[in-house]
Amino acid sequence: MAVALSTPGTSNLIELFTLNDSTGRLDNYRKIDLKEPNGQVYGIEFSPGGNKVFATVKGSPSPSQIFEYFLDSLERPFFKQRIQQPVELGALQLGPDSKIYTAINGSGTLGTILASDDTTQLSTYNPAGFALLPATNSRLGLPNFIQIQSNAFGGPGFEFAGICFGDSTRFAGTATDAIDKFQWFLVMAVQHRGCARSFVCCARIVHRIHATY
Repeated sequence: MAVALSTPGTSNLIELFTLNDSTGRLDNYRKIDLKEPNGQVYGIEFSPGGNKVFATVKGSPSPSQIFEYFLDSLERPFFKQRIQQPVELGALQLGPDSKIYTAINGSGTLGTILASDDTTQLSTYNPAGFALLPATNSRLGLPNFIQIQSNAFGGPGFEFAGICFGDSTRFAGTATDAIDKFQWFLVMAVQHRGCARSFVCCARIVHRIHATY
């Protein structure tokens, strides 16, 4: 995990942490001093294999710089290279094609970094690596990409089982998020002179009827 920390005119830093996905704790703190007091550290991204970390320091509006660091076997960061650009660079985002996209404010293209996970090799930067649609320009931000594949939450919805007379009926709700709560309203049908009628029960049941969520 990487965090940008900028003190304009004084320093631009990157703070690195290791996330323990079992406990949610952050540890293994490391600090990268870009040794660049001008501009603002803006975008941060890791290489596809996690062996390198990249950062942009955007100018006001230019020049801007791209920094490349590699992580050794103990995950200690070491400087690799600095690429200066005569534009205002913004966010970095690793795409599903393993390229790191770079926002260029006011440009009709996105820059692309072909990140080499070989720590002995330099990565390459193409300032016109991805052309945008005609009459569209980049700003400083980029959309997020989902970096993992998983089964997302569906819903909202519900299912029921057990419709035989005299038997119990089980209702199961499907939430859109784990913190969702359900409120159930029972509607029952009765026969009156050959016509089916329905009415809402006077009882409101919250988290009952075997609801799952």
